[in-house]
Amino acid sequence: EYARAIPADRLLVETDLPDESDIDRNGEEVRAQYRTALVSTYEQLISMRGATILNALQKNVQRIFSVV
Repeated sequence: EYARAIPADRLLVETDLPDESDIDRNGEEVRAQYRTALVSTYEQLISMRGATILNALQKNVQRIFSVV
C-alpha cells in the first residue's frame, strides 16, 4: 500500500545488502538470491505503477545521493 500511496518523486527502494560474511561464505548464491528479490520488487512496482516508475526511482536516487 505504501508503494501505491507515495508520490513517484518521493519513492525509493530500500535495498539491504546481505551481510558481508554471508557473501564471503556463499558468494554467488547470496548474490543470486539478492538479485532475484530485487527484480521481483521492481516487477511488483511496475505492475502497480507502470514502467515509468523505474525512471522516477532512478531520478530519485540521483537527486538524493548525487549520483551522476
